[in-house]
Amino acid sequence: MMRDSATWQKGVHLDLYRTFSNRAFQIYAFGQKYTDFSLNSVCKGILGEEKIDHGVEIDNMTYYQIAKYCQNDARLTYKLTSFNSDLLMNLLVVITRIARMPIDDIARMGVSQWIRSLMYYEHRKNNFLIPRRNELDSKSAGMANDAVIKDKKYRGGMVVEPIEGIHFDVTVMDFASLYPSIIKVNNLSYETVRCNHEECKKNMIPQTNHWVCTKRNGITS
Repeated sequence: MMRDSATWQKGVHLDLYRTFSNRAFQIYAFGQKYTDFSLNSVCKGILGEEKIDHGVEIDNMTYYQIAKYCQNDARLTYKLTSFNSDLLMNLLVVITRIARMPIDDIARMGVSQWIRSLMYYEHRKNNFLIPRRNELDSKSAGMANDAVIKDKKYRGGMVVEPIEGIHFDVTVMDFASLYPSIIKVNNLSYETVRCNHEECKKNMIPQTNHWVCTKRNGITS
């Protein structure tokens, strides 16, 4: 037993509650077919099946009813990993290979940990030192721009105050994958922003006092 998880000595423990609680799985993989993360809700949304309801509390069930109740729960749990030609298991294996994490960690951790693991792998593969958080903070100390919005630490998007009322002919524009796209297009990474090359200082980021390296691709981008 660990602080918030359990493992087997001779096997792999997949925490399906954590897996289906992951918003990435809930929204992107399963189209938000369930709204809460109970076994009954998940099975009803994905499998179209439910837990057995004997109509009495568990301490009033007969041994046969309890056995059927538990057997059905185990069957439903297995079906969550095997439905649609083992969709969930295949998805976990794919993410495991991309993120370079054990499959039991993939099942119980979120997207940020997947990305962190991939970043660690890329650093080690290239024989890079992995910077500490305080090293990154010290590098940017005193370099932040004045905030545009009160109480905001960094310069961000412009917020337009809405005009109350009913509006017609409204056009909505959505920037797909806003931050990843900006990171990729502008080559933003901790080692490319304010690099040490004199010639790169001409490559300024608009409306900031920062520049971006033109000699190498950043590991984040």
